[in-house]
Amino acid sequence: MKLCGLSSVHLKAAHDIPRLYRRTNREVTSKPSAYISNALKPTEMFMEEHGQTLSDARKRDWVTTIFSTLTKVYHSVASELLTSVKKMEDSLKRLKAQRKSFAGMQSSTTGMSDDDKIRLQLALISGFMGNRLNRLVSINLM
Repeated sequence: MKLCGLSSVHLKAAHDIPRLYRRTNREVTSKPSAYISNALKPTEMFMEEHGQTLSDARKRDWVTTIFSTLTKVYHSVASELLTSVKKMEDSLKRLKAQRKSFAGMQSSTTGMSDDDKIRLQLALISGFMGNRLNRLVSINLM
């Protein structure tokens, strides 16, 4: 479906999330990245424009198919990203341990790590997608 293609492009922007948080001292976020709204916008606009002419069953099928496809794309992107984050986190821990043993330094870690901020952002996006799907289905089936 063309809507899936239009939306999938925006989902790949999740690869940029680590750059937003690594070594930036950015605050912990409480909302999903803006790109996720852009990813869901084509489907929402289509349903707003054409929802009245489609049967409830057709709308449900289309929304389910579109979101199923988008969820698979996002799962793939998020899985790659989480694997990358874990590798980086492990690498930084090893480096930190080596430095600590060489210099005998004590390091204090306060607050949420950059990696945890990245994970939180991915969780917020997942929740946002689920809420939008529920809203889109309920609005268009009423």
